[in-house]
Amino acid sequence: MVNFATANSGTATSKTEFCVQGGFSFHSNDARGATQTMQPISPDNPFPTATSRIPALVPTKGAEVGAHTTTLAHLQSTFSPWYLRSQSELQQAVCAFALLARAI
Repeated sequence: MVNFATANSGTATSKTEFCVQGGFSFHSNDARGATQTMQPISPDNPFPTATSRIPALVPTKGAEVGAHTTTLAHLQSTFSPWYLRSQSELQQAVCAFALLARAI
């Protein structure tokens, strides 16, 4: 298994930091989906139904850029947009950002 990540952090002023991170790895899917050959019986599925297996390990990649600053007196602020792509059984791609401000 290959796991790669890189990070870089720089300081624009003594009160502000910037960072860039990115990498890729693998995510393990639920073992039930990797081994089952029949769909479980449920109210939505009252009869046994054949199903295909999903991979046990799937590639995942992500990236983030961010800034952390204390330029305003008594306030720490962090801004960090990020991206995460996983080919898991949930089949989702996430792109979001976080903004955090905390009085100190």
